[in-house]
Amino acid sequence: MAFTCGPHSTPPDTQPPGIVAWTSCNHSQGLRRHPSRGVARGASQEKAGANRSKWKVVKRLQWCGWLVLLLLGVGATSSCRFGQGKVIKIVSSLPMKGSALIQTQTMVNAIRMAVDEADSVAGPFHIEYEAWDDATTQHRNWDAEQESINAHKAVADPDVMVYIGTFNSGAARVAIPITNPANLVMISPSATYVGLTQGGPYAQSGEPDCFYPNHQRNFCR
Repeated sequence: MAFTCGPHSTPPDTQPPGIVAWTSCNHSQGLRRHPSRGVARGASQEKAGANRSKWKVVKRLQWCGWLVLLLLGVGATSSCRFGQGKVIKIVSSLPMKGSALIQTQTMVNAIRMAVDEADSVAGPFHIEYEAWDDATTQHRNWDAEQESINAHKAVADPDVMVYIGTFNSGAARVAIPITNPANLVMISPSATYVGLTQGGPYAQSGEPDCFYPNHQRNFCR
């Protein structure tokens, strides 16, 4: 599906052509070809797949925790933005409804744990964390208008130093052009679309430069 570079166009959250995931079709073929061993093989493959899924969640939890600890460690000495008081605010913008909730809730929990372990302090600054929802009750998924509201809200608050998000690549396309002029750091745990950070055959024309109006990168993953 074609789309143009801009805050309201949505890329597919899919892998580039040529990268093929293991499917249940392979499993069923294995059962037919090896009736005596296929069930055991299929069961081991399913178990391995489940273990890989669990490991991905664990890695994301670890990523979120280490990220916040890193931010707490450097937040008192450096920042692209400067607040007006003794508060450094970290916000996340993730879909807290629908099918993504099982993953996003664990991310939020990991961030809160990291802040708690640091006693909500980084040098002379008090750390505050707020978990924002970019999903709506109507869509049960991320929503472009809600993501825009979150990004503008973060930019308007001078104490917000880090914007953890987005979960979806389409939401990142909305938020980056809003946060970029304010030099607000965005860090995504899961937005995979290539064109957010580099050009090439899997990106659209003008990407990623069109997402960064001040010509400086503020998004990483």
